[in-house]
Amino acid sequence: SFITLWKSDGATSVTANTTVTAAELLGLKYKTVADASGTGTLTWTVVDNGGGTDTLTETLSVTVAAVNDAPVINALGGDSNSFSVDGGAITLDAGTALTITDIDSTSLASATVSIATAFQSAEDVLAFTNTDATTFGNISASYNATTGVLSMTSAGASATLAQWMAALKAVTYNDTDASTANTAQRTIRFAVSDGSDSSANADTTVSLVRAPILDLDTANGATRNTTASFTEDAGAIALAANVSVSDDGSTFKALKVVITDSQDVANETLTTRACTGASSLCAS
Repeated sequence: SFITLWKSDGATSVTANTTVTAAELLGLKYKTVADASGTGTLTWTVVDNGGGTDTLTETLSVTVAAVNDAPVINALGGDSNSFSVDGGAITLDAGTALTITDIDSTSLASATVSIATAFQSAEDVLAFTNTDATTFGNISASYNATTGVLSMTSAGASATLAQWMAALKAVTYNDTDASTANTAQRTIRFAVSDGSDSSANADTTVSLVRAPILDLDTANGATRNTTASFTEDAGAIALAANVSVSDDGSTFKALKVVITDSQDVANETLTTRACTGASSLCAS
């Protein structure tokens, strides 16, 4: 039976065929095992202690009504991530150990992933793409750029726990503003639902790090790259005439220029202006 009996102290269990006194009988308590439901029957037999053989047997039926247990997200809350501005989208399960459990359900109906703090509507993007029905089931997603909420659903709540785990691991964050991105730390909040109850929130953080931005052709908004034409024996040329370098800081430690496909190693050289002071760029 899923029903267990305990003496009045709540700590001493009473097993089948255990003899108890009348006083202990009055103080008996019952508990159920986790996630129990249905009807259990207890049989009570009272034996005459006056020397006779008379007994009295009665039964007690206990009906336990089932309640829904909310799913639980494990090993995600507290994860921290580093995002390089202009470096491309990142996944958010930093420890890659995310699991989902639900004691009374093998599938889930929905999930939400939201930017809970420092949300920048013009920059921040959360995304999920179902690229494989075996891995992700029928999970689909829609991102609201105004609220910063990624809504994920499974029609008929048919996607399994394993498929939901894979889907949440595949959710990505991106900041699409490469030049002026707000670098305040973001809190990304995950929650899942079995259709009746939602899990507790699992919060992760994203720290934005902006690398220096080098634009070799400021006159061309479509690209930061440039091209140059060199005529043999005509002298050195400037490689980039319209250059800008930007960063959160005011100084740089180094700049490296490399000829990656040299055609004449012995005779090709790169030079810069002479180094004239501590604030100048010196080449070697």
